[in-house]
Amino acid sequence: MLAPITPVTPQAMPASTRQVISITADGSGKAVGTRYELRSAKWVKVGTSFTARTSTKGLVNIADRVRNTGTTPLGTFPIGIAFGFEKKPATALKYRRATSASWWVADPFSPLDDTWQECLKNCSWNAAEGEHLIDHRDSYSLAISITTNDSPHAAAIFLHLDTGKPLTGCIAVKRETLLQLLKWLDPKSAPMIQIASPHSTS
Repeated sequence: MLAPITPVTPQAMPASTRQVISITADGSGKAVGTRYELRSAKWVKVGTSFTARTSTKGLVNIADRVRNTGTTPLGTFPIGIAFGFEKKPATALKYRRATSASWWVADPFSPLDDTWQECLKNCSWNAAEGEHLIDHRDSYSLAISITTNDSPHAAAIFLHLDTGKPLTGCIAVKRETLLQLLKWLDPKSAPMIQIASPHSTS
């Protein structure tokens, strides 16, 4: 029987950050998530930890990751916008409603790489290098974008609903968990997500 995953506490966060979602993954696809808030200069756990899933193809540091390998990037990233096909849930994050024309471009040769675009046909980017959001409507019914800092090694990385389908870099959680995170996250706290392995130093 595998040992339980021990959450990794926030490490080396920006001075402005007051909220962190810590995702600790073992590389098999199993992960545990924990919310933290900075209180009196200490990271304090908020609520109970939750289960999550990552790619079964393993974990790779963002600086070493190769696109289209299906691995989950390790690193610390800003929380971006929330989005989905549903009406806006309870959240202080900016929320964008997806349509049948919505894409998240993931074409490294396009100036639109890792951005949301609307296009019905004859799009200016390589359609094979991106996410036509409606093709994954069940997963992206509600989601949170993870900002990979204009990295050439990753694009279209999200925290989204867990539908049981294989993942190619994103993180999946149960609906009740995602709704809880959306309600908790405050853009004024410059929230970050930390994706780490249990072998990370603390």
